[in-house]
Amino acid sequence: MNASKNAQRCLPGLIILLLVIWTASASGQQAQVSAFIDANNVPQPGTITVPAGSTAAGFQMIFLHTGIPASGPLDHDSFYIYLLGTTTVAYSYYKQNNQPPVQAPAPVTLATLVLGPGQYSVYVSGGPASSLLLAYNLGSGGSVAGGGPMSSDKSNMSSRYEPNCVGDVFQGGRWNGSENGSAWLELDFASPRSVSEIRIKMAGTDVTTKGARIVLKLQTPDGQWVTVDDLQNTNINIFTPLTGGATGNSIPSYRKILTTPMTAQAFRIEFTGNGWFVAEDIQVVF
Repeated sequence: MNASKNAQRCLPGLIILLLVIWTASASGQQAQVSAFIDANNVPQPGTITVPAGSTAAGFQMIFLHTGIPASGPLDHDSFYIYLLGTTTVAYSYYKQNNQPPVQAPAPVTLATLVLGPGQYSVYVSGGPASSLLLAYNLGSGGSVAGGGPMSSDKSNMSSRYEPNCVGDVFQGGRWNGSENGSAWLELDFASPRSVSEIRIKMAGTDVTTKGARIVLKLQTPDGQWVTVDDLQNTNINIFTPLTGGATGNSIPSYRKILTTPMTAQAFRIEFTGNGWFVAEDIQVVF
């Protein structure tokens, strides 16, 4: 019997199991989210919705099944939680054979994961009939670990060229400044939080990287700005040719893991050099 027929047999019972259940509890609202891959090998993601002023926490895995591989045996189980409509990974889980699971962004685990307000897509990996069921609690307050900024955080910038901007650069969007020589972006946290990592999909200048600088800073609760990285004469994930056919230097998408997480009340990225500056999908991981 082929994989498709096996998957079709599994799906009726699976659909019943994968219903989203909501109940009330003393510690907050309990919920479950499911995801699966159908008989045609098409992912059917689940959605987590966290209202403003709330967090999703206390995650537990009810079950995770690989299903029937489309080609060859699979030696791992995995699933991912994305900020809805983006490629921003709020959490990932990968377990191979009998090895301990690899969970990201470190040091976050499923048990310590806290998602801030917003919508998230949940995908399971594997072949037809792969399935996942997670339980979690919706409550108020709490620090966000992964999952981007909370709704009460505020982003600011030196300038903004609206025709080339899409959404909020700190929530998977794209920013383009409108001033030559220097620019800055800032994310002010609603309250001091522990920053463990900074990720940048793309940032820099469209003219020349000669003399360019990208400086990353965190502001301590007492108001002092601390430089955590200083990139010189390079862009991040902007490869030549630049505007007018100019050449320049670039590194791949950027990831800075702080050896010791730092308590901060704001994050800032400063640009200096030539040309208008751009950035896309800047993530501050808590």
